[in-house]
Amino acid sequence: MNESRQGLTYGKIMLIMLAFIVVIVGAAFLRQFFVGPAIGFDDVPFNWLASATYDQEALDSSQLQRFDPQTPAMPGTLVYARTSEGNLAKLTLVFANCLIDPQNLKLRINNGTVYSPDGAVLHRIGGVTALCVDLDQNYDLDQGSDGARASDAEADLRLIYRSQGLQIIQPLNNSGLYLPSSDELSF
Repeated sequence: MNESRQGLTYGKIMLIMLAFIVVIVGAAFLRQFFVGPAIGFDDVPFNWLASATYDQEALDSSQLQRFDPQTPAMPGTLVYARTSEGNLAKLTLVFANCLIDPQNLKLRINNGTVYSPDGAVLHRIGGVTALCVDLDQNYDLDQGSDGARASDAEADLRLIYRSQGLQIIQPLNNSGLYLPSSDELSF
């Protein structure tokens, strides 16, 4: 009597796994070919910040949302900043609710590094745990302080809440912001 084996055999499982791997590798290849490599936060070198042209115009939440797809390897939108003390920073930002206060919208800094003008790292912001900053107050990138500790004379950013759909980051005290384009974020 000739028994036929039903169900998954070792050979069938291996073929399914091979097909899955081919699909994943193929998708990664196509993404790299058509979209370019995904850039991570640590891949952004200091010289990109140093060569940027900083603007004292405010950024609003719609501008941050529009630029999100450029940095798929980073949560949030990549923004460069020049501080009131002349230091430079790279930040990934998003207006969102945070675990510490889920009822109120905040500026969440998922990752940030502040550099001296010569490129030395002064301090890092966020990282493993995002930093959540209340809206309608100041934030000082140089000192890493907010609220009352970020005086009007030294603060770099004013975070403004207009409505649930509109929040604004306003540079203060000769600081500036820059949104890199997708062309600038490719190698």
